[in-house]
Amino acid sequence: MPGLVEQTPKYRQLKRLLVEQIDAGRYAPGARIASENELVREYGVSKHTVLKALTELVSEGALYREQGRGTFVAGTPGRKAAETGAIGVVVPILGGELTLSPAFRALAGISQAAEAASPPRRLLLSDSAGDPGREADRLEELRRERVAGVLLQPCFNSGPRTVTALNRLRKDGIPFVLVDHVLSEPPADFVGTDDRRGAAALTEHLFAQGHRRIAHVTLPKTWYRDSAPARDRAAGYRDALQAAGVAFDERWFQHRVKDTCTEALRRILRCEPRPTALFAVDAFTAFVLYREIRARGLRIPEDLALAGFDDVPAAAMLDVPLTMMEQDFSRIGALAFQRLGELIRNVAGEPRSVRLEPMLRARRSTGVQGQFAERRAP
Repeated sequence: MPGLVEQTPKYRQLKRLLVEQIDAGRYAPGARIASENELVREYGVSKHTVLKALTELVSEGALYREQGRGTFVAGTPGRKAAETGAIGVVVPILGGELTLSPAFRALAGISQAAEAASPPRRLLLSDSAGDPGREADRLEELRRERVAGVLLQPCFNSGPRTVTALNRLRKDGIPFVLVDHVLSEPPADFVGTDDRRGAAALTEHLFAQGHRRIAHVTLPKTWYRDSAPARDRAAGYRDALQAAGVAFDERWFQHRVKDTCTEALRRILRCEPRPTALFAVDAFTAFVLYREIRARGLRIPEDLALAGFDDVPAAAMLDVPLTMMEQDFSRIGALAFQRLGELIRNVAGEPRSVRLEPMLRARRSTGVQGQFAERRAP
């Protein structure tokens, strides 16, 4: 099959090729596409693969069937994107723990802003499940739907197909805004957190509690390389070390192994001298480190202080409440929706980046007494 990619199911590849042919003008709106048997011969796939691809394209509104006549291309030439009035939202809700998902929390702000808009905007929600191929497919579906605009929270490992899909949205006059983390291309409006400044502030908080040996526990190397938030948080950690005159120690910069913190913590505890505090790159890492530290009979914060990025309600409910940096995802979602509205109305100007300051929630895991003391990153 032309353009075969082994990791992608054949029916999805066939869907993509048919859409590309429609966009290229081989099949105009209202035109009958090749028959099922012709597609089987042309692409060397089974009839089941052809039927599944066509059925999904029909259900998505790209094609329609007429009994006894065949399958036809849907759509009206020249229909403008803004006519649908709907906003497409693509987020990786099922790509991680639902209660910890930034996407899930950002949706609250997006939904409230859409309801408050005049007139209210309809949202078309698509879940990428943290899969870059599925993310690109969802963007293509929204483009065919001719939505007024798109809000995208990219996967950590978004790839070339996402870049292509975004460029095609732009070519068709459909604006988009990135939420939570940026992509290297294409240039785009972005609303998220100032991860670098927030990480520096969290590290400075640990310095203020008397710690000088602070280990940074981050995502697995493959994720870390592709994740803008993880890169920025690591950079902020190093900024704070440099500002405090503390030398960077590679042994204290640990990657999670196979999505657990067990080996990372074991390596940290073997260091001489041993770090006295841990900086967890995200909430999931912070919770796993908390469990691992307690399982070893160590006390928090007396033996090892612990702080993390991205506060969630459960962090304050532990036996030793966790110090965390809180991101205002509801406001991030609302501001992203507002920015998209400006783009739709053609009053936006050049792409711009909006980064909100996170809030320090200092709790007992770093030696702070009481429910919490709060401070914005300076």
